[in-house]
Amino acid sequence: MGLINADDPLPWHTWATVRLLLASKDHALPEAEARALLAPPSLGEKPSLGEKLSPIFRKTTRLLSDLGLLDSSDGVLSIVDDDLAAVQRDDVESFTGLLRRAVFADNQNTDLTVPTGEVSQTGALDLNRALAWFLSLDPYAGYDLDAELARAYTALRPEAGTKALVNKWRLPPFRAWSQFLGLARTRVVIAGGRGAENDFQSRIAPDCTSAVRSVLRKSSEITKGSPVPAPAVVLLLRKEIPVVPGGRHSITVGIAPPESDTVGSVLSYALLRGQDEGWLSLDRLSDSEHRVHLVDPDTGSNMKSISHITMVE
Repeated sequence: MGLINADDPLPWHTWATVRLLLASKDHALPEAEARALLAPPSLGEKPSLGEKLSPIFRKTTRLLSDLGLLDSSDGVLSIVDDDLAAVQRDDVESFTGLLRRAVFADNQNTDLTVPTGEVSQTGALDLNRALAWFLSLDPYAGYDLDAELARAYTALRPEAGTKALVNKWRLPPFRAWSQFLGLARTRVVIAGGRGAENDFQSRIAPDCTSAVRSVLRKSSEITKGSPVPAPAVVLLLRKEIPVVPGGRHSITVGIAPPESDTVGSVLSYALLRGQDEGWLSLDRLSDSEHRVHLVDPDTGSNMKSISHITMVE
């Protein structure tokens, strides 16, 4: 089981399951009771035919167990991750951050590449390969991913299987996971240029702003109101979001990293958006030895140099 196969659980299935357990005593519930609440017969179970679990419920609990967040032994579902157990049951943002951390964990991605190129599509591997390619695209554009499949088929190094997306059936779940994890956004574009009703089309764009804000807000290395050298912030973001260009998963599958001291388009976009929205301050101190270059189309040189980053709120 992977994450973006057509019949795999979607992110809101994971949140519904975890939220139920967060509201339960000791963050645990008998599996049969959880199944009755989350996948009752009226929603498609057929106990009379011997079907013990609905496929999505079974796959969701297995996925969360494989990610190290739940335990499902002895007929009881329980939260085993201490950080997850501390999440409030209405705090989807914190859950998303923990889910993102689990998906990016190195122990989930040891087989991103294999010498033969016959890579596994199970666990988090398929999603991470697709994200590494997608986040190398232009964040200022909106993409019809169906039209981008040909490019996705040759995006990765041979040892990573070459294909960032295996087939078109993985596009809907990829859209769902990338947006839930804070790594993409929907953009409406005018296709024909006239602005008629039928000219408006939905596109998806790489945008890790939500993930960047979450990482910076929760990092022990960042204190609100205290400037941090920009290179240190970039290293932190590449570590915590390793599918961005320059991150370890991105490099592993063959995405070229940005040039030295250059942040790359998608991280640049997130940082610039943070400043525009008022929760980041990007500064250039003339006497600082720290310096990185953001990709900024609004400047004449297409680059903006900064030395420090401050979390404002």
